[in-house]
Amino acid sequence: MEVSLEKNICTWYKIPTEGPGPGKRYGHVIIYYEPYLLIFGGNLGSSLTNHIYYTTINEKNICMPIKWGVLKTVENSPVPPPRIYHACSICKYGGALNMIIVYGGRNDKGIPLNDCWGLRKHRNGTWDWVLAPYDEGYEPQKRFQHSITFFYNFLIVIGGRNNSENKQIPIEIYDTQTSKWVSVAFFNKFRHTTWIVDDSIYTHGGFQLNNTSVAQSDIIKIDLTKLFNSNDLLKTKFEELKNKLKEEKEKKQKEFIVNTQKITPTIGPEGGVRGKYESRQTYKKHQEKLHNIKEQNQLPMSSINEKPLIQKIGEIAMASSNKDEKIIIKTIAFDEKWGIKQNFVQNKKDKNLCDIFIDALLMPEQWVKDTHNYENEKFIFNIEQIAALTKQCMEIVAKQPNILKVSAPVKVFGDIHGQYIDLMNFFTKWGSPSEGPNGDIMANDYLFLGDYVDRGNLSLETICLLMALKVKYPEQIHLIRGNHEDILINSGFGFQE
Repeated sequence: MEVSLEKNICTWYKIPTEGPGPGKRYGHVIIYYEPYLLIFGGNLGSSLTNHIYYTTINEKNICMPIKWGVLKTVENSPVPPPRIYHACSICKYGGALNMIIVYGGRNDKGIPLNDCWGLRKHRNGTWDWVLAPYDEGYEPQKRFQHSITFFYNFLIVIGGRNNSENKQIPIEIYDTQTSKWVSVAFFNKFRHTTWIVDDSIYTHGGFQLNNTSVAQSDIIKIDLTKLFNSNDLLKTKFEELKNKLKEEKEKKQKEFIVNTQKITPTIGPEGGVRGKYESRQTYKKHQEKLHNIKEQNQLPMSSINEKPLIQKIGEIAMASSNKDEKIIIKTIAFDEKWGIKQNFVQNKKDKNLCDIFIDALLMPEQWVKDTHNYENEKFIFNIEQIAALTKQCMEIVAKQPNILKVSAPVKVFGDIHGQYIDLMNFFTKWGSPSEGPNGDIMANDYLFLGDYVDRGNLSLETICLLMALKVKYPEQIHLIRGNHEDILINSGFGFQE
């Protein structure tokens, strides 16, 4: 299938084959392990199999006839027994890096399985299977028609069923580094699909355990932060992982800010002092250099930033091993054309500018812990950058209705009045409008009731951050005008000064 995001269409192609292939089968798994396309297991009609078929696929031969072969593993090495309805994924982190993982399924006697196998390719070109060790004290559920996915070194097993009708099967997590299993919640679906983006798991379709005759069409989101926080052992591991990722992100942000400040000129009014940039030609060259450095230091954006999947319909508090921390699972809303609710379309330039402001200003924990007096420092962005951001925000607001339609759940913020540190405190304690750890923009709307400036000494930081968030998430960030969003009021209460 070829997908065109610009035209919002896809085209299917039937790829011809040469010679014998995997044959007709069902209940198998297929996975792309660059440059190999692998098929494992399944029912051939009269028997189950544990053979692996492979072919090579890349951009050059995507529509060319392909040849299949049987993948040979190291002689006399262990192999998984034949199976059907198992699940497969690739680990991309830790000791099991680049290992193809197969979990569960059902054997030729109809008995559900709970074994976990890893298929790996060695540097000398040989392949072999290895049976994953389990730490004593816990045995994972036997299941089939489930799904699995990886979050760093954690294998997450979701849904499925066993031979007991309507029996709830928990979500289970296997740490490939410690070989420990943990049960965290229940997810009562089978034959669904699963994928992971950032810190959320999404599932689509399948059947409910209590209604096996009606296929489901919903897309469900599982909050990974709450999932891991529901278990003390996982919570500790998750905190360690977050701290490591946070350190890497802060390092990039500091490098970006340092590089930006090194070349940011002092911009005065028209005809005013330009400092060392005396001529317009020199100043123009400097601005081009500034733009290039910002491009180089722009943090990578996840694919979900383009069209955030916002959950608006239904909310189910799932059972958890920790009663104080429930797992929130939400359904994603679709529009009348069966499309996912999308953000206002932005061009690449717009996204770059708002991200630059957000990267510098939306760091709640750093701002709260830092005892440095920011109120007496010059604002890090110049007048041209602020004007460009304001224009983008105004264009978005102008295209939206005067009466806002805000969907629950929503966080409501009253008068801020330039109390930027207080705003950062709120974001630290109750989540921030961002993606990743401690961010909940994917599940909540944010409603700000106006009066963003005046009185407080960090009004520029406040209003610029809110405008940048509005540009980035126009359907989730809602800004209402207060009586202090007025030039006359600003002249008497501090913002103009």
